Amino acid sequence: MGVPKSERMTVARDKAGNQFLVRGDLVKFDIDGAGHKDIPDSWGLIHDPQGAVLDPCDIRIGPYASTGREAQIDDPVLSRICRAYFGHGMKIYDGTVEIPEGDWELVGRITVVYYARYGRGNYNGLFRHPIKMQAPAVDLYKLRSGQGYRLQFPQGCIIDSHGFVWP
Repeated sequence: MGVPKSERMTVARDKAGNQFLVRGDLVKFDIDGAGHKDIPDSWGLIHDPQGAVLDPCDIRIGPYASTGREAQIDDPVLSRICRAYFGHGMKIYDGTVEIPEGDWELVGRITVVYYARYGRGNYNGLFRHPIKMQAPAVDLYKLRSGQGYRLQFPQGCIIDSHGFVWP
């Protein structure tokens, strides 16, 4: 079922009240030597762009939900980041999320990230982000027990209003 398409511009809170940008859903990966990996369509790319709780180069992938209410973003910097990502003037919705945590098992090295992004104009649509093999590795991990994935970009990664920029 998942989050209604009209409410996918989401800033989600965990149980501790921390806010995270949900960069999109409909996530899929191509994995070096292992083919294609589908993630449940209703799971989102959960990002802490400021690194308050998670490393900013560490994207978690798991279920999220919308409350259907407009988000009250606590931090003015996070608010600017979200408005730049979804497009100025877009309604951003409040949501909930449980950050996948635990022992991780390597799935493989990612060669392409696919995802749906929501917002205005160029900020809306299906995106494909290839990762060159000569670039530093971007690895996908899954929880050994429980549900969730972790997409680990190398230190110095660039993830901004354009999406995944480097590597």
